[in-house]
Amino acid sequence: MMRRWMLMVMVAMVTAAATGLPAADEAPASRPERAPRMDGPQDGPRGERHGPPPRALTEAQEAELLDAIRQRRPEYHERLMQLKEEQPWRYRRAMGFLWDWHERLKRMDPEERESVLAEHEARIEVARLARALRDAPDDARRAELREQLRTAIVAQFAAEQKRYEARLKALEEQVKQLREGLEAREQRKDELIEERFTRVLDNKRPPLDPLDDAP
Repeated sequence: MMRRWMLMVMVAMVTAAATGLPAADEAPASRPERAPRMDGPQDGPRGERHGPPPRALTEAQEAELLDAIRQRRPEYHERLMQLKEEQPWRYRRAMGFLWDWHERLKRMDPEERESVLAEHEARIEVARLARALRDAPDDARRAELREQLRTAIVAQFAAEQKRYEARLKALEEQVKQLREGLEAREQRKDELIEERFTRVLDNKRPPLDPLDDAP
């Protein structure tokens, strides 16, 4: 139960945060982003803390995350505050994971970021309906949940497709920039060679080529 609602908190937070994020200039990550695991260290019988120490956020970073949750999903903010009071170690560890994922989202292209968030929301809905189906009290309720589950899986698949499309679009843009850089380098070939020749003679570092700053 603890892990499930912590994952819900994570998705709620990044959904809220993404709405206010500026368009990223950096290239998106090379692999689809997945939500971090919210396992956290387990407390032993005497309160021992297992696992690596949680990442310490600054007061400003913690306030930014908590404010995003409070504005969009106050019920999750309340649960997170309860975790902070009852299990500070787990709270700090969860916040560290949340901030790291939040930072990775900022590096994504906006379209890819939205598709990643939609996919996580869909995955949670599929899991929720699957649990409800296992606990259904009668055939009528099971039939109803089966239809809802199928609809949710269709939505999940569609979100995955959008993420792949967004990633492909980003890769195509990178290829375009690389090609433009290659063409610019070829056009300046003689100039670049002469500059490098002169600098080597003067025992200086060669200047940057146009492709050196390519994504």
